[in-house]
Amino acid sequence: MKKFFRLVSVLAIAGLTLTYTSCTDYSEDIDKTNGRIDDLENVKLPDLQKQIDANKQSIADLNTAIADANKVIEALKKQVGDLDEAHKADIKRLETLTTALTENVTALTNRVQALEDLKDTYLTKDDAAKTYATLSEVAQVKKDVSALQTDLAAANSAIEELGKKHGEDIEAVKKLIEKAQTAADNAQSRADAAFKEIGALKESLKEYVKQGAFEAQVKLLTDKDNELEQKITANENAFNEFKEAFDDNVKKLIKESCESADGKINKTIAEKIKVEVDRLETKISGLRTEVTTEFNKVWNILNGELRSLVFVPELIVDGVEAVEYTYAWIQPREYEKKAEKKFGEGNIYTLKNYEEFKGVANEGVFSYPADTIQYEMNPSSASVKDAPLTFLVKDIASITTKAPKASALNASYVDVKDGNLYVGLKATSVYNNLIKDVKDSVTLFALQATVRKGATDTTITSDYARLYSSLLSFEGVAFSKEAEPAFDETPYECEISGGTEAYHLFADPDEAVLAEKAQLETGYMQTLDLNGLFVSHYKLIGKTTKKANGVYEEDFKGNPYEIKYEYTLVDYTKSSEISESSFAAIADGKLTPKGGKTAIDREPLVRVDVKYGNNVILRGYVRVKITSNEFVTVEPGFEISAKFGCDDATSKVTAENMKLVYKALDFTSDKAEADFDARYVLQLDAAAVEAVRYIPNDATNPGNGYKADTKAIGTVTESAATLSELILTLTPEEQNEVYKMSGHKYTTYVRYIRNKAGAPADKYEGVYVPITVEVTKNAPATVGAKLAQYWFGANNDKAYLNVQVPGADPGRALPATWVTPINQVWDGNKPVFKIGDKEVTGEYRYYFAPIQTAKVTVDGEEYAFSVRSKTIYDKYDGSHFEVNSNDEITEYELKLAADYGHTSSIYYNTELLAGTEVIATIDQATGKITYKDTDFAKKVLNSVPSVPRPGAVEDDLRGVYAVIGVVLKSQGCAVAVPLTDQTNMYYFLRPINADFSKEGEVIDSKNAYDVTSNINVLDVVTFSDWRGEDFVTEGFKNLWFFKYYNISNIKVDVDPEHVYTNLNGSDIETTTLKEKTEKIQLFHCTGDLITPTVIDPAVGVIVDYRSDLLPNWGEAQYDGLVKKFGFIRYQNNGTLIDKPFELLIPVEVTYTWGTIKDYVKVTVNPKGL
Repeated sequence: MKKFFRLVSVLAIAGLTLTYTSCTDYSEDIDKTNGRIDDLENVKLPDLQKQIDANKQSIADLNTAIADANKVIEALKKQVGDLDEAHKADIKRLETLTTALTENVTALTNRVQALEDLKDTYLTKDDAAKTYATLSEVAQVKKDVSALQTDLAAANSAIEELGKKHGEDIEAVKKLIEKAQTAADNAQSRADAAFKEIGALKESLKEYVKQGAFEAQVKLLTDKDNELEQKITANENAFNEFKEAFDDNVKKLIKESCESADGKINKTIAEKIKVEVDRLETKISGLRTEVTTEFNKVWNILNGELRSLVFVPELIVDGVEAVEYTYAWIQPREYEKKAEKKFGEGNIYTLKNYEEFKGVANEGVFSYPADTIQYEMNPSSASVKDAPLTFLVKDIASITTKAPKASALNASYVDVKDGNLYVGLKATSVYNNLIKDVKDSVTLFALQATVRKGATDTTITSDYARLYSSLLSFEGVAFSKEAEPAFDETPYECEISGGTEAYHLFADPDEAVLAEKAQLETGYMQTLDLNGLFVSHYKLIGKTTKKANGVYEEDFKGNPYEIKYEYTLVDYTKSSEISESSFAAIADGKLTPKGGKTAIDREPLVRVDVKYGNNVILRGYVRVKITSNEFVTVEPGFEISAKFGCDDATSKVTAENMKLVYKALDFTSDKAEADFDARYVLQLDAAAVEAVRYIPNDATNPGNGYKADTKAIGTVTESAATLSELILTLTPEEQNEVYKMSGHKYTTYVRYIRNKAGAPADKYEGVYVPITVEVTKNAPATVGAKLAQYWFGANNDKAYLNVQVPGADPGRALPATWVTPINQVWDGNKPVFKIGDKEVTGEYRYYFAPIQTAKVTVDGEEYAFSVRSKTIYDKYDGSHFEVNSNDEITEYELKLAADYGHTSSIYYNTELLAGTEVIATIDQATGKITYKDTDFAKKVLNSVPSVPRPGAVEDDLRGVYAVIGVVLKSQGCAVAVPLTDQTNMYYFLRPINADFSKEGEVIDSKNAYDVTSNINVLDVVTFSDWRGEDFVTEGFKNLWFFKYYNISNIKVDVDPEHVYTNLNGSDIETTTLKEKTEKIQLFHCTGDLITPTVIDPAVGVIVDYRSDLLPNWGEAQYDGLVKKFGFIRYQNNGTLIDKPFELLIPVEVTYTWGTIKDYVKVTVNPKGL
């Protein structure tokens, strides 16, 4: 690390020379220097007065430079102010710089004074040269200070980036780089001192570095490239020599010009100076490149060091992270060679040189596969490809004390992806936790990676995980799904786990020969690839969560258990001396008929062996019929695409594409198309319009040929323009069918047949060409643009629905019908749909989304919001799907042709329900929401206050809200266009809020008509509307809201059975007044205190608002409202109380849109308090 910092310092020294600074482009400075040289050419040296003026300006410039330097010093002081005395030495060095600069000012001031004394004479040539040097020094100081500021900013920026990437451990490196860079910057004015201080700076920081971490990093970096020390030292010495030579040469040239006859800097001298400057630029550029290279090395080291590994489990076993490892039990089968066997009716069949099954060997072996497991790396960018990997294995007894046998695991590097290390795991032995005598023991393992840190190797060990073993045993060899034959012999049918039927091969050769028909077919001019036509059935034993115990099938193409398939022809004859199997040969798993057409109808017998090493573990027999089918398949065929839409989609196989067919048939001349057309024509249907379609044979038609595609999708026709082009046409329904297929692709085959009209002979009766069409859809459209001020929430997906805003006319009243248009929240008062930047127009409608998340409590019972339908229907095939989240709407719109017009779908959800009752409806065309004017709907509405507004805080789902979606109809058909973010939440704001939080106070044992025994209802119940506007304000300007919202009834329930109290320390939430005393009475009264009217709690106060009170609402009217709402009277007919207690009194407020219920708190104080 020190070597790297010294190299930085060398570059810093370079910045001191002349007017060149570090970390900048030097072309501009060179141009300025050349310009200054050109200006000097043919110009007399300045007279004394100009020299004096120049020195004065130099002093001013130097003062400015000193001020700038002081600013940098103060900034550095602030950065290191929290360090201890060790860092004060660094600040001292900067202060020394300031002192030195100040001394330069003093020196220059003295020089100015000396020049003033000589103003009537001229400078000597030596003085002129010295003055020029002083001006150069002033310019250099300005450059140095500027560079100091630039480099400080650049260093801080780089360090910040390092800090973000490496965290705590790199903070130590960050501090060192920061201090080293400061030292390098100081070196621009005091180069020699900077070189000496780098080592001291490192030492001063040691005690502040996290113990051991920094030194380990430094050692890693310094050990990486030891020879760098000599290279940097050489660079330092060379540059110092170069710098001294440069200074001497330039001063010498200037002095020569001063001593010349005319005192001018001539062109020759100017060119020489330019040569020196160019040499300096080249030297600095080389040093800069070297610094950059070394810094990149440091960066790479810091980013590539592995620190930890964390196992990523695939299952949990008994609470322990685990990986399942399935290994195989191999039991060889034993066979005895036989010369001949006759069988069949009349012994017409003869087997020759065959092997007869004797039994299964008593001894077996285990086969251990290679598996892949996953670890998270820290840092994610660590380089481990070349790091040795091993597993640390511990076999422990979990229940018994019996010492477990050893398991052995090998590790290998597989891959690194997305910060995860994938490791190969292969056992050489494993402790089977299923076997009876070892079932109580478990195998634990941890991964160890050996990484290089400096000159030593360090081992990083992961956490331990459990190796959970399961056992696989081979049961039989069977046909794969690609080659399932139609057996008539039911004993060879079997059922694998999951209820899937499968077919075993015949266990004995004579059974395969005697079967009613051959199991496979191939044309006499074709090659039958046996590879992939067979699978092995195996039994799995374990407690894994990946697969239940049972029988499964696998081709084991990846060969994890080191098994292989071998194919051997078995000789047998049928009423002749010629072996049926002599008409075929097998090589590399491929059966090729022999003898040309003489092989037609011959049926070779193939033995299929599944082997482990040289041992047979499974065996079966299959008979292959050689047929006269002559065909060729052009691979890979044609791939075309079609865009999903409302109209028929046509895709073309072009004449250029057809060259693939010509090449497959060896028509390669310039007349390839003509040669092909002369021999083959497209096979058309009876109407000679559409191509006949084919698919590969399957179990219903065994063999490797083709059969008619009875469920062909779309039509394939020849182009009217040229027969060399084919056109595939898909209707919208067919597009939808293809889109639902795997990969949205569908493959069909067309057949070119021999042209019978005198065509030249060719070796193929048929040429099958696969055509694969992929149906694509546009990306989902977006919905916008939202008026930003109308929406809230982190995703801007919440808006408010409110009643009509009160107007300026106090005589108005809140309408009894609540209708709010939601179009108003969109820019332009309507949603705009876009795919990319292109606007998509069409019919759209609003609907209540299928998943509603709001819940409210009404009269103590919870009601969840819901809709009528959660179903999306496919327009073309009638399939339908339940939506489980609103995010799935877009997913289904992409998967299906979502039926826009199906009246039972989610798109016709026009009613919002709470429980089973409708509380709101939506006009789908206009987007107008109507809130229901029913008692239940009003109870729902008033169950949650609107101030503070529910939902205003993100993830706060309180309140009465509806999730509303919008759907766009495709142009041309009633299919919903897939939309992103198509649902939003709309909150119904309760029109008014009644605040019951103001507590009332009464005094016990006062006269009933005393004001201290009575509380005005409007003193403890205050009102505001959904906007937060108070009804009672200064000046009473909003008093008319009482009439606008029609607060028409106030009920104060003073029944002791309904009033709660904390008398005698009881729980005020559960204890009624009646339970504690019958002496305290409460009344709701109107009128005056002396002769009040007692109100029936069941009826309450009916408040009317006479029109003659309007529009002059004011304080007098408020006093009238206070009287109308009445007061609560407290009366104690028993013993005087000595301590205060509290009462909770139920109050109901009824207005246009329902009733609000809550409790007011009244404190009863003893007399005299």
